[in-house]
Amino acid sequence: MNEEKLSKKIINHITYFGGSFNVFAVRDENGISTRFVDADEPIMDEILSKGKEPTEENLREFEELRRSYQKGIVSIQGTDYDKLPLALLLLKVEEQEKSTM
Repeated sequence: MNEEKLSKKIINHITYFGGSFNVFAVRDENGISTRFVDADEPIMDEILSKGKEPTEENLREFEELRRSYQKGIVSIQGTDYDKLPLALLLLKVEEQEKSTM
């Protein structure tokens, strides 16, 4: 199985959202982080230019972000997870990836 490393996914997210962006990191039964979902609900101001009124495209994009966020939250129900910023998750995941090599 040629699956992208979790650390690479985190780096991509950091590039887009920044290292202080909060996520829920899902842990398996051994305490290993296996995936993550956005922890903070999206807000309209994040996709609008300052002082601009939302366009139809903005509204569609915002609704898609909200649906994606809700889907992520539902997906972690019944799992063990931690809320932390992406930068800290990256450090933890890089360490766990080193120990599994």
